[in-house]
Amino acid sequence: AAGGATTTGAFNGGAGGVVTISNANGSILLTAGAIDVSGGTSGAATQGNAGTVQLKTAGTNSAITQTGDTAATAILATGGTTGSLAVVSATGDVTLTNDTNDVAKVGANIATAGKFFKYTDANALKIDTVTAVGTLTSPLGTAALPVANTSGITTLGAVGGDVVVNALSTGTLDVNQAILTTPASGAATVGGSVTLEAGGAIELATSGTITTTGAASTGTVGGVGGEIFINHTNAAAGNITIGKNVTAAGGATTTGAFNGGAGGV
Repeated sequence: AAGGATTTGAFNGGAGGVVTISNANGSILLTAGAIDVSGGTSGAATQGNAGTVQLKTAGTNSAITQTGDTAATAILATGGTTGSLAVVSATGDVTLTNDTNDVAKVGANIATAGKFFKYTDANALKIDTVTAVGTLTSPLGTAALPVANTSGITTLGAVGGDVVVNALSTGTLDVNQAILTTPASGAATVGGSVTLEAGGAIELATSGTITTTGAASTGTVGGVGGEIFINHTNAAAGNITIGKNVTAAGGATTTGAFNGGAGGV
């Protein structure tokens, strides 16, 4: 669904389209083909704006898995600053770690405790809000348009409910919307860990908090806060700017005989 190219210098390339892949009872396996919503190239003007890729699974433990490590199997949304990837909702682990993935913005929502989100991008990346798009309807009446925008990255914590995001080369990583891995309250469940890495500068700004607080408990100790690791490589000089709260607190408990959960690292 890439935009069309133009060889006339005065005109920009066409805008990329929308690809929505939705499985209501099963996994999505990206094994042998690229998903490309990049803007069309131009002979002498500007590449067209990229489009949006939306992925959604439901059912029991329905994963989203990408294999291969070349552009032939990558998710590509280059052109302008609009190219976006939204994991609208997933009930299983999400593994999108092809080194040649290339989008401008990513957002994700993992709907099952103990399931992770892992994403690798070839260069600069923003964890941000991805606007819901889509106009098509399936023969049985399912709309391509998600019911809401996908903002930041959310998991439901617990062991395995982690977030790992990596911007390769000298790409910057901007966290503009929240990363949240706090479990549902009730049991002493650990918060999911968060690992962020980039070759360029890393900044938490706008609404880009990170929260891995352990679960609040009503009948036992509170959950332990998930570990957080933010790493800038030596690919290029760059700062890590913590402009928003980073919280790895232990979960609270309302039962007097029990202690609150331990803080994370």
